[in-house]
Amino acid sequence: MRSSLVHELPGRLRIELSVPRSPAPDPSYVESSLSILGKGASAAVNRRLNAEVLDATAVGVAMGVGDHGTAGTISFLLKLGGYLEEWTKQRSSRNLAEMFCRGEGWAWIRRDGREARVEVKDIAAGDLVVVRTGGRIPVDGVVVEGEVFISSSHRIRRRRDPL
Repeated sequence: MRSSLVHELPGRLRIELSVPRSPAPDPSYVESSLSILGKGASAAVNRRLNAEVLDATAVGVAMGVGDHGTAGTISFLLKLGGYLEEWTKQRSSRNLAEMFCRGEGWAWIRRDGREARVEVKDIAAGDLVVVRTGGRIPVDGVVVEGEVFISSSHRIRRRRDPL
């Protein structure tokens, strides 16, 4: 069974598109297709031309000419793309959090002219914490010697109570 779409232009030009029709729509894609059509219609009503409108147009045209296989494939690929996008966002967020908030529980301090590595919880008020270029600042404090440039874009977490 085939479906034909005919469009005649002024003069002698006639365009005919013939597409094979599947006997009946597969119910497995109807729900996702309706969701896509709904999102596209909502965007169009709100005068937004975006990917949802284009997706809905593709699914709607395929359904309109009776090519349910193509409409189902488009719906499947859009759903798969949505899952992959969400998975990528979650993984990226987790990786960024791990990169910037490594949770290192130690710092370098200077006592009696010697540097020692200690647990952050063991740092007391008055200890001199040593921070080198590119290093993390483990506690709040005041610069005692040297020069420092701190990029505020890297401040992700703050302690509730400064030491």
